[in-house]
Amino acid sequence: MKSIKFPGSHLEIGKGQPEYNVIHAMAVPGEEGELLMCFELSDEEVQQIIETKKIYYSRWTFGSTCRKCGTPQGFQPMRLTTDLAEGIELIP
Repeated sequence: MKSIKFPGSHLEIGKGQPEYNVIHAMAVPGEEGELLMCFELSDEEVQQIIETKKIYYSRWTFGSTCRKCGTPQGFQPMRLTTDLAEGIELIP
């Protein structure tokens, strides 16, 4: 799976940091601070999704956790979709 440029993407997260892959993204206007990213899957990954019907999501918090409940700090709502008709508008 790799991050790909898409209409409206204007950010390159991790650019110039060789230890990371560059993530192409679009900052969506609005109060939510939404970042939209697009990933292209290999044929093998598509086949694995067909077989398992599963996608795993991992996010680094660099060890920052809430002292009260242990939840990773900075963890915000997220959404995975295959259909931009689900309320995401690309900004040219």
